[in-house]
Amino acid sequence: MSTYQYAYYLGYKKDNQIYPLGPFNEAGKLKPIINRSYDTLHRFDCEIAEVTDSEFSEELYQEFECDGDKRKNKRYHVPLKKIMLKDLPEGSFISRGFFPVNEVNDYEKSDGTKHCFYDHKTPSVYAELLKNEIQLGKKTREYDEYEQTNYHYATDYMFYAYPDYSSKYYESFLIKMFVDVLRFNEEILEKDIVILEQETKTNTNTNTSTNTNTVPEYLPYTI
Repeated sequence: MSTYQYAYYLGYKKDNQIYPLGPFNEAGKLKPIINRSYDTLHRFDCEIAEVTDSEFSEELYQEFECDGDKRKNKRYHVPLKKIMLKDLPEGSFISRGFFPVNEVNDYEKSDGTKHCFYDHKTPSVYAELLKNEIQLGKKTREYDEYEQTNYHYATDYMFYAYPDYSSKYYESFLIKMFVDVLRFNEEILEKDIVILEQETKTNTNTNTSTNTNTVPEYLPYTI
């Protein structure tokens, strides 16, 4: 069985080439800012492109070069994908609305570690729900066997706000937070920042992975 891991690095464009931005470890090796078991880039709904050979600066090669056929005098690099920082989604990762009181209670008792909001009403929907109960005497607490869902009275809800760490806006926030620290030290413009994605395939049966040590069979990039 194979699993995939996605690591995200920061770089910047200069003279049509990409250079590593940081952060770096004690040995000067570029470190990922995020590691995920899912593809974060595709959640952003923006243009994703392969990093081409011509975009690899010498400094980027030093971070992502892998073994090739030395007899052919070729250099190989790990395949990377890229998006520009300016294309990341804008928005708040704070989720606001009306949630069932019992779910809010469970969430706060767990100090925010137990994400259990299975029902959510926007203010406009909640207002309509409350109006129906007051004006029409229409009650909505009933069990739907098909959807396996309990529908509540309007009075079962409360207004609440919490940080949704599964949101794409939270991923975007994390990346921008790292960028704000690093780019000012180097006086690099925000429009030139690039997010790089490296995909690693791991065979869980043999505990081996395709990473920077060898050239994957599907890797066509050479110079």
